[in-house]
Order: sequence, then structure tokens, then C-alpha cells
Amino acid sequence: MRIEQLVRQLPDQVFGTSSRQGKIALRLWGIVALAETDEMPILRKHVLRAQRVYSLTSEYLHSRRAGLVPPPTELMIWQEDIASLETAVQHLMAPPN
Repeated sequence: MRIEQLVRQLPDQVFGTSSRQGKIALRLWGIVALAETDEMPILRKHVLRAQRVYSLTSEYLHSRRAGLVPPPTELMIWQEDIASLETAVQHLMAPPN
């Protein structure tokens, strides 16, 4: 849900259509498109991690994984990955000084 909410915050012009529509994993790349050139490498890393989290959460939600929930250590890593991406997007979306 946090990843989907994050994508909804992005300007629609990044995608040419409403960011509220599907393809969340693909739309995460719009974050990199908003970045300055020097920020792109770190944002790529954040987006790749978020795509992985999004994919794995789908695996659990649709019972394609053995456990009912991921192990606590994995959940903690996911939360850190998403928090890092949220912070990066807040920075990108902040008005210039």
C-alpha cells in the first residue's frame, strides 16, 4: 500500500496518463525520471529494491509463497527499503529553495 501511495504522489505528466492506474512496478521508474542526473544512481537502487518488495509482497498476498507472512527480518528490510524511497521522493517533490 505504501508503494502504491508513493506512485500516486508522482506528477501525472511523468507517465502521460494518471499515475493512479496500474503497472506500479513500472511506474516506480518515473521517480528516476524526475531526478537530477547526479541523483539517478541512488534512486535506481531505491526503485529496484521497491520493485523487489512489491513483487514479493504480491507473492505472499496471492499465496505463491510457502509462509503466510514473511519472516520478521525480511519485513524489517522491506520497511527500511520503502522508507528510504519515501524519503527520496519527498526530497524530489519538495519545492526548490
